Amino acid sequence: MEEIAIVLKRHLMASNAVKTRCSEICNQLANEPQSIKIINDIVTIRKEICGRSIEIEMLMEKYDDLRLENQCLVEERIYEQAIKDAKQEEKFDTFFDTLPKLQV
Repeated sequence: MEEIAIVLKRHLMASNAVKTRCSEICNQLANEPQSIKIINDIVTIRKEICGRSIEIEMLMEKYDDLRLENQCLVEERIYEQAIKDAKQEEKFDTFFDTLPKLQV
């Protein structure tokens, strides 16, 4: 039973490491010039929307396009980083791989 508790603790630590790495990647992306420019453009357009009643449809289309562009950028970069990390063999144990082998 103690071995299982140790394995569960190791698995939890690995899960926390993955969450931490994802947070680091997201924070890094949020500070990249391309991402900052997109977010600034979104804010600018949003202010225009709030200050006008004419041309709202066109501004909303721009706003939606920029939001989609930013989301795609983030997802692509996270995927690229995950592949790089996997290639560097920075693997985390899975729960089942770390369970003690049954004695038959």
